[in-house]
Order: sequence, then structure tokens, then C-alpha cells
Amino acid sequence: MSRWIAALLLVFTFAPQISGGQTDLREHHLHYGCEIYEVKVDSKTGKRTLPKALRKFPGELCLFQADGSVVMTFRHRVAKFDEKMKELWSYPTRAHHQLNASQNGSEILVIGSEIVDVGDKKAGKARSDVLLILGQDGKLKKRFSLFEGRKQFHQRAWRDAVARRFPMIWNVERFQDAKWEITHVNTFYEIPENPLGKASPKGFSAFQAGGYIVNDISLMRTFVLDRDLKKVLWQKAMRPEAWHMTHDTQILSNGNLLFYDNGTPERPFSQLVEHNLVSGIDHWIYPKTFDKAFYAKRWGGIQILKSGNILFTDITKSPRIVEIDRQGIELWSWSLPENTYLQQARIEDLSNFLARNQGI
Repeated sequence: MSRWIAALLLVFTFAPQISGGQTDLREHHLHYGCEIYEVKVDSKTGKRTLPKALRKFPGELCLFQADGSVVMTFRHRVAKFDEKMKELWSYPTRAHHQLNASQNGSEILVIGSEIVDVGDKKAGKARSDVLLILGQDGKLKKRFSLFEGRKQFHQRAWRDAVARRFPMIWNVERFQDAKWEITHVNTFYEIPENPLGKASPKGFSAFQAGGYIVNDISLMRTFVLDRDLKKVLWQKAMRPEAWHMTHDTQILSNGNLLFYDNGTPERPFSQLVEHNLVSGIDHWIYPKTFDKAFYAKRWGGIQILKSGNILFTDITKSPRIVEIDRQGIELWSWSLPENTYLQQARIEDLSNFLARNQGI
């Protein structure tokens, strides 16, 4: 750990650009990657204050926990550190995109990697995804390999993924001799309590609390896994009319599906969508009409705040974190440096973590 301690900056600043609007006083910590900022709301104006840098940790992705511990991903491993930043354990995998906790906080959800041979001599070996659930002690509790479970997916989707040879977008040396990917998962959440799970409408029993929702842009599938992380219970292409890219797919407490529709080069505009699975109708869309000015062709995160406002990452010409209301009115935004990696951002209350974590 000593190799990165010297590089750790607990307080840091740069010159952001910001605009403001009405929001909720209860949510005031913004984090993305391994950086935490304070974004309090002025009680008089109702506008968020200029982001104040609080902490920066050396990992690629971070999970900040109420007891002061932090789980971080590095190039070839996932590791947990206690409130004094002492390393407790390390698990070997190349994690990416998201690092989430289970609904009760007892488990850690990791999108990991493995190298597989799909039987294509010309293409060679490929990177594939393996979904891992670790206990807070770092021990593996559940595992699902998309390659090993490939027969559970629609075979056309798998054949198309092999034929497409989804290009490797990361530094190739991280993945041995793999030059392409057979899968590319970007979402892995435990499903919360919701009406679908309680009433179980016909065809939707898969969405019961405790299962897992996963999104893969190579297979072009959103799918649900059972509680044991063994069986695919439901799968669907969310935009079946064309090849598409979606991110951050979630089941909400109301039973609706929330996702970030990136768009395609043939359809160069993005949308944020809340979709009613039972009716098949989009409950909410932003923007309501196609807008080529909003085309985030890669990455993307979306969050519904307690206030009902929407927080999302806008990777168009320059990276921004944006808060809008349900009418699509921009309430607040923060422009970041041009080369910032901005996959996902969240606003929540991290007071317990910040009070207990002692940093370095």
C-alpha cells in the first residue's frame, strides 16, 4: 500500500463551471470514481453550492461504506481498506464499470473479467465478464460466468456477439493476449423490493427482490439472474429496432426499469428512460424529442434522487454532471476537465463514512 499512499490527495481543487437550481437539502455529497465532493444546497436560494473537494482515493472505482471502510478496484484486483486505510483483503480480478453493495450492505457486487476461448482461431481468445458477489470478509459467495452460462442466452445474440467481435476498449496489456470481447457488462445491481416482486404479474416473477439485474452491450441484452446467481430468468433487448448501447439499467422501487439509452451512430442522440415493464410503455423520457445535441455515445450513469430529480452524466463534447427535474428543466450542472473518466456519478449522504474514515 505504501506505493500509492504518497500519491493520495485528501483535499484537491480545480476550477469547475457550475449553474444552479432547486433541489433537496438532504442529499449533499457527490461522488464519482473515487472522488468525493460536498454539494450542499443554499437554504435561501435553493441552489447547490460550488462543489467542494473532500477526498480522493487511489482506486479506479470506490464503494464508500457507513463504517468508514472503503472497497476499491485497481488494475488487477479489488481490495478493502478499514477506516484507518489498512488493507484488509484483496481479490484478484479486473473489475470495471460499477462497484455496488447489496441492498442490506452485507455483500459487494463486482463486474469482473476472465479470458475465454470461443473456438475462433482467427480471432483468438476474448475477454468475457464474470459477475462476483463477495462478502465483507472478501470471500467469494456467488459467481456467474457469462461464457459458462452462454447457452442460457438467446443463441442469436451470442452468435452475433461472436461475429461482431466487440473491440477491446481498454489497454490490451491488462488482458494478456485477448484482443476483443465476447461480452461487455456495464450494470450489476441487486433488485430491491418492488410491486412486480410482490404481485408477480404474469411473466414478471423474475423481478422479485433479491435477484440481480444485469446489462450487457455486446450481447445487447438486459437480463435478470436468480438469487443464487445461476439461472437467467428474463432477458430482453431494450431497443430491438437497431444495434444499441445502454448503461446503468436499474429496477426501481416502483417496479419500473430505468436506463441510459446512449443511441447509435445511425441514431445519434441519447435518452434517459423510465420504462413500465408491464404496460410496455415508457413512463418518462428525457429529452422528450430527439435532440442531436445530447449524444453521449459512450458511458453513462443515471440516478433518481430522493427529491424526484434526476442526476446523470453527460458525455457529449465535454463531460458534465447534470441534475434535472421531471419536466426536463436543468437545475444544476458541473463541467469537468475534458479527459475526465465519467462513467457514473451519485449524490447521497456520506456523512457516516466521512466521519469514520481517517484517511492517511
